Amino acid sequence: MAGLMIPSISELQITDVERVAALMREDFRPEEQPADYAALHAAGERTVLVARAGKALAAYVTLLRRSEYPRFAAAGCPEINDLFVGKAHRRRGIGRALVRAAESLAEQRGYERVGIGVWEHGDGAALRLYEDLGYRWDGQPSRSTPAGSIRYLVKELAPAARLEEGEDEQAA
Repeated sequence: MAGLMIPSISELQITDVERVAALMREDFRPEEQPADYAALHAAGERTVLVARAGKALAAYVTLLRRSEYPRFAAAGCPEINDLFVGKAHRRRGIGRALVRAAESLAEQRGYERVGIGVWEHGDGAALRLYEDLGYRWDGQPSRSTPAGSIRYLVKELAPAARLEEGEDEQAA
């Protein structure tokens, strides 16, 4: 690993949209998507977190309040979606930090679990990261999309913290 760094993580600001677009172009993604992200972020449907390495916007991830994956949507499980770390900033722990920040945000919003999808073709590093962070396969077959197959993983969030809260309520 090239040297871990502690990125500065914050929610998307309107001034970040062009920088996010540049990262998307690096990954051959449609240019109109950052504006969509900004609108959905403003509406509260998608929270976009960005990571800075020094002054550079190095990565982003989104937390979908309502997943497009039917199983997560039916369970009211938010989905961490579209993690991307710029090529110049990879293998420094930035992706891990962003996923943890998204998990923390989901937990703050009262969710007990969070889901994540990973492309089955060529995304072995992402799958290893998610499994290392405690995500486990949701037990369902992969979901086919026009772009490829997606495997969905889920993680329980801070069960010890919920147990302690329950104990506090019982003691009161």
